[in-house]
Amino acid sequence: MNSYRKDIINFYNREAERYKEERNEIKGFDEIYKPFIKYIKHNGKILDFGCGSGRDSLYFKNNGYNVIALDGSKEMCDITRQLCNIEVKEMFFEDFKEENTYDGIWACASLLHLPKDILINVLKNLALSLKENGYIYASFKYGDYEGIRNRRYFIDFTEESFKDIIKKIPDLEIIETYQTNGVLKSQIRKHWLNIVLKKRNISKN
Repeated sequence: MNSYRKDIINFYNREAERYKEERNEIKGFDEIYKPFIKYIKHNGKILDFGCGSGRDSLYFKNNGYNVIALDGSKEMCDITRQLCNIEVKEMFFEDFKEENTYDGIWACASLLHLPKDILINVLKNLALSLKENGYIYASFKYGDYEGIRNRRYFIDFTEESFKDIIKKIPDLEIIETYQTNGVLKSQIRKHWLNIVLKKRNISKN
């Protein structure tokens, strides 16, 4: 296992119960969901990519969406299965490959643990897994830092630096970007970059 990935998986396996208690008690997250779900049809198929403790999977399920979750942490997968009673794939992000399957992909604070070259490849695979006109939501801490922070690898983005990433992924285009503050008390002053991406229409000759 790559060293950066081993550190991340070990961290979330170890901290799974704490994350469950902390994240699943957050209130007022609806405003974060709205810019994404407005594009997804009722009963549309959503992949919660990096589901963590299952908070978002449960929200989508309870609001009429067909949800499948995925995470690299066994402990997080187990928590999400118990909470949501849905299919949860235990898988490293780099190993995910499907085609034309999802109406939307929700990647909340998950892709931010991938080094840039791996992030680009994962986004290409996510685009491939979307149905035509499918959408991706992703969030990153706001800034230009890249490296180890709090025992995990992080990559931060601004609007401009993320545009440079998307230039390398022809199948995706940026629809919306917006900044929010952290919802945890410990993160209330930390800014996040939220991004909604759309799969481009491929002209058929």
